Amino acid sequence: MKRIFSLLFIVATLFQISCRDQRVYTESDAALWAEDFNFQPIVRRPALEVTYTDSSRTAFQILAEDYRLTGQL
Repeated sequence: MKRIFSLLFIVATLFQISCRDQRVYTESDAALWAEDFNFQPIVRRPALEVTYTDSSRTAFQILAEDYRLTGQL
């Protein structure tokens, strides 16, 4: 019985720590995004596509206007 309470205490403590570290989205975050979009409108952004190389999903490729990159997961 003592082990169960110890385990529950550890789980509750870890849960509390993980919840405390999560960042909450605020209005100031939205303002920062809006500012970024002003400096880089969608029509001026380079074309970019990211896909898996096959159905195994063990590798991916990034296809951009000026380059191609393949990586393994």
